[in-house]
Amino acid sequence: MKVPIYFEDYDPQDPDLEFRKNRWSYWNVLKDIRAEYIADCIIQQGPFDTEDFGRYVEQKYGIKMHIDYGKITDKYDIVDEKLYTFFILKWK
Repeated sequence: MKVPIYFEDYDPQDPDLEFRKNRWSYWNVLKDIRAEYIADCIIQQGPFDTEDFGRYVEQKYGIKMHIDYGKITDKYDIVDEKLYTFFILKWK
């Protein structure tokens, strides 16, 4: 079945509409931050450590990612306004 071009993966009546529209940009930015994290942590060996990545993002950009059973979710909390402002200026 072919998906129509006008397909939207959210309901226009959804109360969290802005959150759902913006989460893909959040995932794309996290992908870029992950590349930066790997470049900064050259000594890291073995599998990707989600908890360590979460600490890196929190210390560098003031964002505490929600991690559920070792998996990063699409929600986060802003814990440092100054670092978050830097995040917005750099990645958005």
